Amino acid sequence: MVTLFSNDQSAARFRVTGEAGAVYTIEVPDNVTLMSPQSSKLVAELVPLGPRHLGDGEDTFFVCAHLTVPAGQEVADYSGTFVVTVNYQ
Repeated sequence: MVTLFSNDQSAARFRVTGEAGAVYTIEVPDNVTLMSPQSSKLVAELVPLGPRHLGDGEDTFFVCAHLTVPAGQEVADYSGTFVVTVNYQ
């Protein structure tokens, strides 16, 4: 679970392991819909990531998002899910 609205805001963190020096790519959706318990919606635009390298056989990456909150948006805890695909080459 990723918490976007809290005092400890953070990006989704992932760890990849494999052969040192290997290249991998990351696929994330263009956006994710966030819902409040009262069914209010926000759309977060996920930031695409380019190819990455497993320097010492391990790497950590973060999935971040741009969020535009319209004026008058309901104050609430919003949550959503999305799929991250790692293609190891």
